[in-house]
Amino acid sequence: MSIDKFVSVIIPTYGRSLMLKRAISSVVNQKYTSFEIIVVDDNSPESDHRKRTEACILNFDDIIYIKHEKNFGGCVARNTGIKRAKGAFIAFLDDDDEWEKDFLEKQLKRFDKDNVGAVYCNFFLNKMNGEFTYSKKIEFENFKGNVYGKLLSGWCPASTSLFIIKKKCFEICGFFDEQLESFQDYDMWLRISKKFEFNYSDEYLIIKHEHLSDQISLNPITRKNGLNVLKSKFTNILDNSDMCIFQETAEIFEKRIIYSNVIVCRQKGEFANAFKNIVEFSGHSKSDIKSIFKLIFIFVFGYKPIKLFHQLNSKKIETINE
Repeated sequence: MSIDKFVSVIIPTYGRSLMLKRAISSVVNQKYTSFEIIVVDDNSPESDHRKRTEACILNFDDIIYIKHEKNFGGCVARNTGIKRAKGAFIAFLDDDDEWEKDFLEKQLKRFDKDNVGAVYCNFFLNKMNGEFTYSKKIEFENFKGNVYGKLLSGWCPASTSLFIIKKKCFEICGFFDEQLESFQDYDMWLRISKKFEFNYSDEYLIIKHEHLSDQISLNPITRKNGLNVLKSKFTNILDNSDMCIFQETAEIFEKRIIYSNVIVCRQKGEFANAFKNIVEFSGHSKSDIKSIFKLIFIFVFGYKPIKLFHQLNSKKIETINE
């Protein structure tokens, strides 16, 4: 397959107008230049973020700028971008993330077979939690080819920002499910993997910025709501054998959600709720002793000592802007 293919880069934005310029700049500075940039503004028209986003777009030439008339959510914003896209390939970038300069060039080379529909990569994680900031490399298990069984068993690359996907995958498998508050990417990759193969780059081509708790992917309430919708949905579309596997996976997801909820409740000073969740976690069939003791430590001392430990043991990375 020729690498000389047009890519539609979709950047949904909501509530992060101050970070958007960094994301767009990381696309503009790509070595591979055959692309269009579609920014989908999901901010409310009367909000300060809408005004700042409009001002940000003026810093760039040839941006396709689409404004929603109200906040519809990330799935709708991504679907809006897909419907507008002209490229044979779709690449997503969250408004608070950034790509390395050779992301597009190297990822496109991984479409080395006709049936490869999606390519993903490793990434740097830059965690910003109040006064603590630390960075680390995130490496996936190298699953490629037919990954449907791996996804059904709970494996999932963590973000749409890591992916380039053939547009025909969405034409055949459908768009992002707008009923899901979370697990949208898991649901999407599962559907694509039934029809197409995945490929993988072991290079670190993304910098993901994780900050405080405003990200939907980190919110225990939205994750629980999303998982409940996903379980109901899969009951109607998975066959019995696949559903049995997914039910085991759902238990693992539920355990992770409870674990996160303990941390959130403790940080808010909601000790009764934190303790209640520890009890629920301890009674979970998929829980391990090490995790239970870690939650007890967090309950007693808070999460700050763990954040400090991560900070002291992290490796400094160069950002794109350096």
